Amino acid sequence: MATSAPADLAIRPRDIHFQCESARWWMGNDPVETAYYNAFSASFPQAERYFIDAVRYYRESASGDLQKQISAFIVQESLHSREHVAFNRIAISGGYDLSRIDALLKKRFEWARKLSRVTQIASTASLEHFTTILACEAIENPRHLETAPPEIRRLWCWHAGEEIEHKSVAFDTFMLATSSLSAPARWWLRSRVMVASTWYLFDFMFRGVADLFRQDGIASFRTWLRFLYFAFVSPGVIRRVLLAYYRWYVPGFHPWKKDDRALIAAAEQALAEA
Repeated sequence: MATSAPADLAIRPRDIHFQCESARWWMGNDPVETAYYNAFSASFPQAERYFIDAVRYYRESASGDLQKQISAFIVQESLHSREHVAFNRIAISGGYDLSRIDALLKKRFEWARKLSRVTQIASTASLEHFTTILACEAIENPRHLETAPPEIRRLWCWHAGEEIEHKSVAFDTFMLATSSLSAPARWWLRSRVMVASTWYLFDFMFRGVADLFRQDGIASFRTWLRFLYFAFVSPGVIRRVLLAYYRWYVPGFHPWKKDDRALIAAAEQALAEA
């Protein structure tokens, strides 16, 4: 099956080591914003292993172009996992205990691996849609990372650029896995899996953030109001990606119907300038 990614797109793993320094509230000395990013970073190593396993299962049955993209996707996600393992150690050295978050994720992904292979690739494509729209927002609006230390900003910018670059690999692999289904059946499958994936993602995010707030001794109603303001008002990282999120449910959706290659170039420029 042919991929629908741009013909001139090259998925290029960038093997970069980041030397992030330890700081408890590294995002502008703000525990609320720091908790949001730390919770997501804590999820990446296990999530990316799940994504890799889901696409790797279909690699040998993929066409030449898609097969190469799957291989590049695997390398990129492996490098992301490596660097976020290192970043998570920084959070731990700053005084956080990530073991409860890790245990929750382990339980969730063990359960997910018992689902059918088609459901696993559908959930991978769904979650990759989330990482893509959040990555686009991070690069389009530098406000989100402007108070982060330069090396941490480089890490997230590097990750975001590569997420955009490989944004259709899991989706095209899902299309391959469901090639025997009718278009309506395929749409229904990816829509209901996205609904479930959305619930699990937000459930994890709030549990993870709550655990970090508890460790900081700020688990109060006022803190949660600050978090909701951060997420949905200013800078409004969740609010700003809602329209892009809902595009998933449009029949005929494909990640590259919106050409984001300029954002990949912007990420590379930011890395080069740093």
